[in-house]
Amino acid sequence: MDQPAAFEREHALPGVPESVGRARRLVRDAIRHLEPAIDPDAVALAVSEVVTNAVVHAGTAIGLAIHVGGGRLRIEVSDGSRHLPARRDQVPLTGFGRGLVLLEEAVDAWGVSRGPHGKTVWFEFGTGSPGRPAYSGDPGAVRPDSPAATGPAARLVVLRRLPLLLYAVWRVHAETVLREYLLLRAADEPERAVAEHAGAHDAMALLEAAMPTGTGGIEDLLRAQSQAPADRAPGAAAPARHVDVALLVPAESAASFVALDRLLGHVARPLPLPRDLLTATVPAELRELRSWLCREVLGQLEGAAPIPWALSEPAQVALGPASPESTSVAGSGSSQILVDDAAMIIAVSGSLAGSLGYLPVELTGRPVRAVVPRRLWEVQAAGFALHLLDGRDVLLHGEVSLPVLRADGSETVLHGRLRRRLAADGRPVFLGELG
Repeated sequence: MDQPAAFEREHALPGVPESVGRARRLVRDAIRHLEPAIDPDAVALAVSEVVTNAVVHAGTAIGLAIHVGGGRLRIEVSDGSRHLPARRDQVPLTGFGRGLVLLEEAVDAWGVSRGPHGKTVWFEFGTGSPGRPAYSGDPGAVRPDSPAATGPAARLVVLRRLPLLLYAVWRVHAETVLREYLLLRAADEPERAVAEHAGAHDAMALLEAAMPTGTGGIEDLLRAQSQAPADRAPGAAAPARHVDVALLVPAESAASFVALDRLLGHVARPLPLPRDLLTATVPAELRELRSWLCREVLGQLEGAAPIPWALSEPAQVALGPASPESTSVAGSGSSQILVDDAAMIIAVSGSLAGSLGYLPVELTGRPVRAVVPRRLWEVQAAGFALHLLDGRDVLLHGEVSLPVLRADGSETVLHGRLRRRLAADGRPVFLGELG
C-alpha cells in the first residue's frame, strides 16, 4: 500500500552503536515509496553520521523523527548533550573530524536547535539547494559553531599558560584514541563504554569551546613555532605559544573530567588491551598535558589556586633488556641515537654522547627533550605525536639540521639523517645518524 503524501514518524532509540544501523533501516523503510525518489544513499550517509555522533558524543537516549511533506524529507535526531557539532582541525589519517563535511555534501539543508534537555540536529532533502547548510528559524535555533551551553551552576576555571600547539595536537590524539577505545569496548560492554565515552567527550567539548579563536590550525601553529627568530619578517611578532584560558565548568561536568583522565590514563598504560589500538602509544608530553588539564579543572572546582602549565624536567627511567637494535647502536663507532615510539632515548653511541659532553648511560632512558633546547620542547613533542597519528615524515629520510643541547647547557646543531624502522617486537623505532 502506498504511503500518504505527507506523514510523520517518531522513534526512540537507545544510545548504543546498534542504533546507527536501526536508524538507517527505519528511515529507509519510511521513504522507500516516495515519489520523486530521494537518493537513498545520501539519506543513509546523513543518518549514519548524525546518529553516530549522538551515540559517541552524547551517550543518552536518541530521538529519531521523520517528516515527509511538500516534496521534502526532514529528519531530526535528538540527544541529551548540550554540546553542538563543530568543524574540527583534521590530521589526514585520523578517523574522525569529517562528519560535518560529509553531512553538508549529502543534504540540501541542515541545522541545530537547542532545547531544555539537549539538542536536535535536523537535515532536509528536496529543498533544491544541495550542499548549502541552512539554519532553523525556531527561537531555540543556533549555529553549529556556537559555544557549548553552560548552566547557572557553572564555575570558572583558569588554565594558566596553556600551550596552544601541544593542546591542538593532544586534542586530536585524545579524540582518536577515545574513539578507537570505544569501538574496541563496544562489543563487550556497549552501554558502559558509550556512557564513559560521552563523559570524556563532555570534558573535551567544554575545553574546546573555551579555546581562543584565530590562532590557526595545527599546521599553522607548528610552522610558526618551529620558525627561528631570524627567519621571521622584520618587525613580525613572535607567535603566541601559551595563553590563559577561562573555562566555565557546570557542576555536573566535574565527573566528565574524572572520566577523561581515567580513560586516557588507562589507555596510556602498557596493558595488553590498549596495544590493540591503532594509536596505542601516547607520548609522555601528551600524558602530562592531559594530567595537568584534568588536575587543574578538578582542583580549582575544589577551591585550589591555578598552577601554570610547564613541562617537567626530563627524568631518567630504567629500561628493560637491550634489544638487538639498541645493542647495535650502543656499540657503533659512528654518531648514532635510537629513539622508541614514546620519544625515549633507548640507545646512544659513545661517539655521539661524547661529542655532547655526556656518557651514554647519562642519556639512555631519558626523553628526547633532554637534549632539545627548552624553547623547542613543545614543538618536538607535537611533531613526534603527529608522526604517530598520521605517519608524516617531515624530518625523516632527508638531510636534517637539529638544534641540540650539550651537557654544559650550550647549544649546537647536529646534521645528518633520521630513519624510521621496525624493531624486532614490531614497534617503530627511530635511528638518527648525526654529527
